[in-house]
Amino acid sequence: MKNVVDFLIIGAQKSGTTSLFKYMESHPSLYLPPQKEVNFFVSPKRSSLDIDWYLQTHFSGVAEDRLWGEVSPSYMSYSAAPGNIRAWCPDVKLVAILRNPIDRTYSHYRMTVRRGTESRSFRQAVEELSRARARVPETKVPDDSPFLLEFGRYWETLSNYLRYFDREQMLILFQEDLDSRPEEVLARLFSFLEVDEGYRPPNLGKSYHVSGEKRFFGLGGWLRRRKTLKMTAKRILVSKRSLDSARFWFEQINIKPVKDEGPTPDERRLLQRIFEEDVASLEHNFHIKTPWPEFGAAKKISAL
Repeated sequence: MKNVVDFLIIGAQKSGTTSLFKYMESHPSLYLPPQKEVNFFVSPKRSSLDIDWYLQTHFSGVAEDRLWGEVSPSYMSYSAAPGNIRAWCPDVKLVAILRNPIDRTYSHYRMTVRRGTESRSFRQAVEELSRARARVPETKVPDDSPFLLEFGRYWETLSNYLRYFDREQMLILFQEDLDSRPEEVLARLFSFLEVDEGYRPPNLGKSYHVSGEKRFFGLGGWLRRRKTLKMTAKRILVSKRSLDSARFWFEQINIKPVKDEGPTPDERRLLQRIFEEDVASLEHNFHIKTPWPEFGAAKKISAL
């Protein structure tokens, strides 16, 4: 059995990782655990023995001639992840798929409203969190809301990965390109992983991006209770692996889409100012051009 995974999709959250996962899982040369978001490498207390549990739990019985990997957006959210990944998988290939941080922030906001952890208006949340960060830059709080802005600061996160990995081990993709040119993006991804880049999944072009602020059913909290999950597993003899997969995918479908026009023009300008320095650093240090018009326009204006 292998002692490492071959690739990891590390995020970003609310940036198309579910669509990427669904496109990749049918490739005959790849294997990804069915639950998505395994989140193994986020803990700062991992021991050297845990990697055996991780591989046995999620990759047992999988042919070793396939590339093993997984998709966990949390790997761009927790500072312990790059060091943990490096410790166990130093040669792993890393893929980040990014989204305009303005749209990512708003999508994240709607998720927190749906989960009941956010009651402020979008503008109020952004302004308060921006002011709080200016006062105490390193402050981190455990609920979702404080990370509305932090999870969109891509360069801050990815620069931490560059402390542990060569830039050649990392591929940057964009959700906007995946939506508009999925064949081109997948060919680039498969080429990076050194598998058949001509493969086209049967579900190519199908959208898996879920948006909304309402739930069809009120069972999400029940499914998240660990005691209930453990009791259910014992009673019906279902593996934790299967339960984790069922819980994740239930959360994905248990959303009633709500029509929404997104941030107002003033809110977009506010977020543009918040993120423009980080986006400029991302482009400069990775030698890439982002497909985000607000930031391109900002650079043109500043150059005049």
